[in-house]
Amino acid sequence: MSVKALLLCSLSLLTACGSRLPSPPDRPFHPDDRPIEKPRSRDPRLVQEIIDKGMDYQLKQALDLPRTVRKLTGHPYQALDVDPFDEAPNSSWFTNRNGRRPLSLEEIHRGPNRETGPDTTGPWQVISLKSAGVTPGMTIVDPRGHRYILKFDPPDFPELASGAELVASRLFHAAGYNVPENYIAHLPPSRLTVAPEARIKIATLDKRQPLQERPMTREDLEQVLRRANPAGRERIRVLASRFLPGTPVGPWSYTGTRTDDANDIYPHEHRRSVRGLYVIASWINHADMKEENTLDMYDPERRRLTHYLIDFGASLGSNSTNPSNPR
Repeated sequence: MSVKALLLCSLSLLTACGSRLPSPPDRPFHPDDRPIEKPRSRDPRLVQEIIDKGMDYQLKQALDLPRTVRKLTGHPYQALDVDPFDEAPNSSWFTNRNGRRPLSLEEIHRGPNRETGPDTTGPWQVISLKSAGVTPGMTIVDPRGHRYILKFDPPDFPELASGAELVASRLFHAAGYNVPENYIAHLPPSRLTVAPEARIKIATLDKRQPLQERPMTREDLEQVLRRANPAGRERIRVLASRFLPGTPVGPWSYTGTRTDDANDIYPHEHRRSVRGLYVIASWINHADMKEENTLDMYDPERRRLTHYLIDFGASLGSNSTNPSNPR
């Protein structure tokens, strides 16, 4: 080895020995995979959420003097659900998908989907109808026994809501969030049959107690189909959202914790994964981020919760029933 090479090698060794990686912060991370009992189901009211998040929570923030001082001095409250290297680890809320390595276009396009959608080789049994809300919908069981929620586009704007939901759910999945498997299907109305046990609940928009519950009839189904397909087309484009695995226990809140979930120890407003929703939702103009469009699913075998985002029809320029106002 030449003298020059030896000097360069020695210099490299001295540089390596004299430099150290920065020590990780003293911040322990608590995994959220401990077995828990099934939590009680939450059923928040939209009016209560509007009052809480629009006024009560805003007032609490304004009166939080330490928070105000921190913001003015450039030291805001830090996220708590991070590991010693200040990274958001995999959890029941978030999975590092595009962060560890760039996802391919094929992976982003596939999203969470593992199949090709509802089985079209036989009839679909309708087991419930959506009687409240701005868009009609129904729950069906395909020949394989898989359950799907079918959502229809507004007749005046075909492909608007279904296209927005399909694309937005893929982007949220690529960003690391838990979302349902969403598929586009073209449905012949004649394929739908009414399941013997099907029932219909006539409810109000503000989620009061059902006004009426009775067995569902073919006329109930035809009424929904006429609303979704006034032109009488032979095939209707639908968004088929497969039921999530586990048992639903209601939405999760954007603030506080779920008191009957021993794994939920970080206030949600201090979770980096929840804070990150602000950036992603702003990027794709997802304007319908109410609690009702989140869902906790309990896995009885693993005995733990998984926290999902659902319903992305009001994004990417869509307002579910019509295009969003450009403002």
